[in-house]
Amino acid sequence: MSGTDVAQAERPLVAVLDYGIGNLRSAEKALQRAGADARLTADHGLIADAAGIVLPGVGAFGRCAEELRASGLADVAAEVAGVALAADGPAPAPAPSPAPAPTPTPTTAPTPAAGAAGGAVPVDAGDPTGTAAQPRPFLGICIGLQLLFATSEEDPVARGLGVLPGAVRRLPPGPKSPQMQWNTLDVRRPSPLLDGLAEPLWVYFVHSFAADTDDQLVAATCDYGGAIASVVGRGRLWATQFHPEKSGATGLSILGAWVASCAAHRPAAARR
Repeated sequence: MSGTDVAQAERPLVAVLDYGIGNLRSAEKALQRAGADARLTADHGLIADAAGIVLPGVGAFGRCAEELRASGLADVAAEVAGVALAADGPAPAPAPSPAPAPTPTPTTAPTPAAGAAGGAVPVDAGDPTGTAAQPRPFLGICIGLQLLFATSEEDPVARGLGVLPGAVRRLPPGPKSPQMQWNTLDVRRPSPLLDGLAEPLWVYFVHSFAADTDDQLVAATCDYGGAIASVVGRGRLWATQFHPEKSGATGLSILGAWVASCAAHRPAAARR
């Protein structure tokens, strides 16, 4: 095996989901520069072997949602994203509210919710990809972030993956829409994408809609007529509203941090 082959073997295999919308090659090439063996693919076997999954996208929410389903990749994306989201257990509990008045004890104990014990993700015997047993990092980019939500004001009839709570809404009135510019990130909480990066973090945005979600899922915002969710996620699921592949050295560092997480969590099948 040559030195080049060894270096290639050490790169985690990353599947960039190819559902036929937008310039997906740019994300693939940027991930390769960031250290991944990134492959634009719709092949379910390769996706099953991948250490990490990327859902990119440029275009309209409805068209992207439609093409994602038509490609046969919607179920794959939803499954991997859902498992990645739950990988580190349940979300932090909100502040407790005043205790309600006591109620009579039920005669039959309620059945515990699946996976409730310790926040563990149950292994699905019908899961051919093994994602429930080996949660993998998942990254959504631009429309790939928006597709993680069930609905968007851009196309109220279209249905996204519904992995994250909330919805996608039009940018606040005032500034020009779309936001098509470099902007800085306001880091609000730790995330594997941004930890250790020196601020200011300049990244490139092209969008007219943005996620409206639980504050506990928002790791960074930008200022554009208000605080716009720019990095969201938890567990091993993360997504950016901006384009890291178009964001120069900062974007490459963000992708590099995510690729490193793939190397740390890659399944045995990907250690080839």
